[in-house]
Amino acid sequence: LCGGLGSSAATAMGVVYGINEILEKKISQNDMLKYALEGEKLSSKSLHADNIAPCLMGGLVLVRDIKPIDLIPIPTGDYYFTIIHPDINVSTSEARSILPEKINLNVATKQWANISALTYSFVSNDIELMKRSMTDYIVEPIRSKLIPKYNEIKKIALDSGAIGCSISGSGPSIFAICRNKEEAKKISNAMKIPLKKSSIRYHSYISKINQ
Repeated sequence: LCGGLGSSAATAMGVVYGINEILEKKISQNDMLKYALEGEKLSSKSLHADNIAPCLMGGLVLVRDIKPIDLIPIPTGDYYFTIIHPDINVSTSEARSILPEKINLNVATKQWANISALTYSFVSNDIELMKRSMTDYIVEPIRSKLIPKYNEIKKIALDSGAIGCSISGSGPSIFAICRNKEEAKKISNAMKIPLKKSSIRYHSYISKINQ
């Protein structure tokens, strides 16, 4: 809980999915998403499907809109993710509350360009483009202050060969995109070093994209 790993969405979607099984699958996919969104709203205080949609559909999902629901599955390769979860709590509502209400147009333009390029890099399996597009100009600079040793962990992940590294959800979890399982293990060991030196407790996970 409060790890930036989509636990609230997984819980909400899991309950709706379970109820639908009991009802012998009488609920449509869109209605399942609508009900799960209400569950997510209760915990995060906002209506968003960025975790709800892939919980139900698998893989990477572009949420173009939720009123009406408009979701686009994005094809991806079988990349692996290394995740480090420092043993601190960062709630989604708190992490959202510290974000700016207004954004400079130049900054927003750079962010939009990176989001578009990152999406295309997954579709085209272009790792070099993925690397260039993994810069977050809006959220990461602010939320990273809530995570101990964040900048050090990110640098060591990239230096160890990660394609990209950033904050998972609202944090404090930190993820690194890796080419394969062997690379993910090596990068996981490297990312733990700053936390071990600081005696900060943590959990670590390695997982491929679940299609």
